[in-house]
Amino acid sequence: MNFKEAKLRMKHLTVSTLCVIILLSIACQYTVYSDIAKPNNGIIIFESYSPNGTELIKYEVESGNFYALTQNDNVDKLGAFNPKTNKLAFVSDRGGCWNIWQMDLSGGSVYKLTDDRKLYVNGLDWTDNGGFLAASLQEDCEGCVFDIVTITENGRNLNNLTQSKEIEFQPDWSPNGNEIIFVAKSSKMTDQIYIMDNDGKNITNLTKNDVNNENPHWSPNGKYIVFSSEMTDGDWDIYIMDSNGENLQLVTKNLTDDITPNWSPDGNKLVYSTFIENNFEIVISDLDGTNQIRLTHNPLDERTPLWIQFEGCADEEENQLKSNQA
Repeated sequence: MNFKEAKLRMKHLTVSTLCVIILLSIACQYTVYSDIAKPNNGIIIFESYSPNGTELIKYEVESGNFYALTQNDNVDKLGAFNPKTNKLAFVSDRGGCWNIWQMDLSGGSVYKLTDDRKLYVNGLDWTDNGGFLAASLQEDCEGCVFDIVTITENGRNLNNLTQSKEIEFQPDWSPNGNEIIFVAKSSKMTDQIYIMDNDGKNITNLTKNDVNNENPHWSPNGKYIVFSSEMTDGDWDIYIMDSNGENLQLVTKNLTDDITPNWSPDGNKLVYSTFIENNFEIVISDLDGTNQIRLTHNPLDERTPLWIQFEGCADEEENQLKSNQA
């Protein structure tokens, strides 16, 4: 959850819990609720935090099986799926330097997209046609901040879209590739969600409030945006709004933190992280927060889920949202 990850609790683990974590990381065995009503097929990829590093885990919705895509002592996170190549872009500090890497969905064919320029990365997203990767990059230099850039699929032709003194991060392409939503620090030093054209022009604030708003993602049909915000009772909850920032809907209604939301590829479900039993777990729910299903149950933090390869009708999400509003 970008700059606030340090505030989302550092656990004091007992020796026995550490042993469980080590076994989990080796065998990549996650406890799953046996009564899960599978919402259809697909793959959910998420970050799993352990004392040794951050790994990328793949969950197969149909089979209920978990697989470790990365298994090392590095930090591997922030996956973005390229539908053109069926590759997953991710961020890693392997080799002692932060870079954007790419691999297939089995964890193989790993190669580096960016050169060793001492980059810091906070957010990745491919266009639906796989031609361009949007990223939030910060050079390791005095006065440098996170800017939104685009990169071609071969890792070249970096184009800085924002070039400002503000911090911009967590970019997400519109399905048609014409616009990008992202998060930036406002004049009141809160995180606000903005939208701009794909050339960096016509930047507009969508949230316009006095609290933090993060992790925005377009719905598959491009009509809605899901995000997390501190608008309710000071804890993080999931919201959905129209792509112009209007018709705000509260999804989660509880006193715990719900963060890093994303859509199922057909737009009928949401997947996100919720704070349960002293750590973050991956859950899915309907668009109004009902029928919540917990996917993971272990002592590790899991965040930033990405749901891919899901077949369905993206227009059905609009009918469900209208039903929720009625």
